[in-house]
Amino acid sequence: MKIVAVVVTYYPNVEETTRNLLRFIDHVEALLIWENTPLKERLAYRLSFPGHERKVYYQGACHNRYIAFPLNQAIAYALEHGFTHLLAMDQDSCWTGFRHFADYVEAHPLPRAAAYTPAINGAGTEEPVVVEAAITSGTLYDVAVCREVGGFNETYQIDWVDTEYCFRARAAGYHIYRLPAGTLAHRRGNPSRVCGRWQTDNYSPERLYRIVRNGLLTRRAYPHYFNTRYFWKVTLRRIPLVLLGEPCKRRKLAAMLRGVLDAWKMNHPSKRHGC
Repeated sequence: MKIVAVVVTYYPNVEETTRNLLRFIDHVEALLIWENTPLKERLAYRLSFPGHERKVYYQGACHNRYIAFPLNQAIAYALEHGFTHLLAMDQDSCWTGFRHFADYVEAHPLPRAAAYTPAINGAGTEEPVVVEAAITSGTLYDVAVCREVGGFNETYQIDWVDTEYCFRARAAGYHIYRLPAGTLAHRRGNPSRVCGRWQTDNYSPERLYRIVRNGLLTRRAYPHYFNTRYFWKVTLRRIPLVLLGEPCKRRKLAAMLRGVLDAWKMNHPSKRHGC
């Protein structure tokens, strides 16, 4: 097994992100850093890894390319350079026990595996478990399967990119496994408390638009996999949280409504990177 990792950064906390990546850099063959921070500010937010320079490669475009495009570029890099697996990471996720996780994947091959994920923000299981989907961060993807099923959907750009890929892999007969090895601490949005009781994510209007629109597009494309009741429960629950505890209330609610309307009008997007 030959692993290349990719982290997509956007105005990262340099100290925190560097510390997170150092937790696994010794156990991958290469680390790609895709920088979404604007060019004029990019050097101020560049990560460096003294002693590991030969395995760190910087990539980026002139503007923010979100998540799907950088992941597809990493897949292409992996295929070109003979890597078998791609580890995708968010800049604020932190591994515990990545070496154990990687060793488990290599020592316990599982049938029709498209991707492997650790336990996220909690205890794992004693045996591998087939799951419906996995978040991008911390997931180890088989790059041959990525090439077969078509990579990540670039029309989505960011939200639901991971779930849509997992559903598409499952439709092709593959499985997503959560392993009893390693854990990942993962932070969603910029959480804060509302009335001292409830947590709200403080996503931007742009993110809320894509969360709603891409979720509904995914529902249309994969109705047998999609949990419609849960989606609407979470979506409707956001409304009072935004009203009670977040700034830019009107813009955020308008963005969510626009996401519903645009999803209603759109066919399921099919623009993907040719891996």
